[in-house]
Amino acid sequence: MPLFFKSENLPLEPEIQQKKEQIIPPNRVRYLSEINETIKNYDQTATIQSQLASDIYSLTNSLKIFQENSGDNKTNDQLSKKIEELKKQLDPENWKTLESWHDKVLIYSKEQFVYQVRDKTIAVDNFTTTLSQQKIPKIALPSYRDWGDILYWILQENVPGEFPYTAGVFPFKRQAEDPTRMFAGEGGPERTNKRFHYVSIEMPAKRLSTAFDSVTLYGEDPTHRPDIYGKVGNSGVSICTLDDAKKLYSGFDLCDPGTSVSMTINGPAATICAFFYECRY
Repeated sequence: MPLFFKSENLPLEPEIQQKKEQIIPPNRVRYLSEINETIKNYDQTATIQSQLASDIYSLTNSLKIFQENSGDNKTNDQLSKKIEELKKQLDPENWKTLESWHDKVLIYSKEQFVYQVRDKTIAVDNFTTTLSQQKIPKIALPSYRDWGDILYWILQENVPGEFPYTAGVFPFKRQAEDPTRMFAGEGGPERTNKRFHYVSIEMPAKRLSTAFDSVTLYGEDPTHRPDIYGKVGNSGVSICTLDDAKKLYSGFDLCDPGTSVSMTINGPAATICAFFYECRY
């Protein structure tokens, strides 16, 4: 008699279908490859378009020379026809870019650069005056003559605030704004406090960015334990009590609108945040 048998009266066990779980959805599996392919295709297009612009530039100069020094109308017609054929292969936007190149050079050669942000006109000086009274341009455009070189530079580099935004998404760094955030943290709270005061001397706004040591980051108390002692105050400030936090920000009005504080912290974030709010009052 077999040990296992199937009775006709017993219901069959339902088949268990294993659902395959994927970390990346199927329609997004190749998204990194798509990004890479897009960049490669763009670079290839930029190279082809710049070569076309270079050929048009060369033929245009040749046509100019022939028109001035030769009465061969047949050659002039052939050159003109070839130029028109190449222009049809060149992207119209790229041709407009080349036509406006001299206007762009003129804009950056003026004393001030003026642009609009949300219906607000912003004027920024184009030059920085050195101690020896030399004017240095903040943005120096390349001194290319060939249209191919100019177009390739525009497609791959360009000025700040214009595609492909290699030099940034804004035309200029705006003036009369808060200074950059000042990152500091080393040793004990007194040492870091001294550093904070030094980096914010005569600054219109105090933007303090606090770096904590690994002992504080992981919520440990400074002790003589071998795996802790050597990391206290190393690559960041050691803060383990409310008094330490008060010493860290001593001399700063934390309620002033011109003062902002950021802190790089992990697990003890709630505790350090409580320390900070206690320092404000």
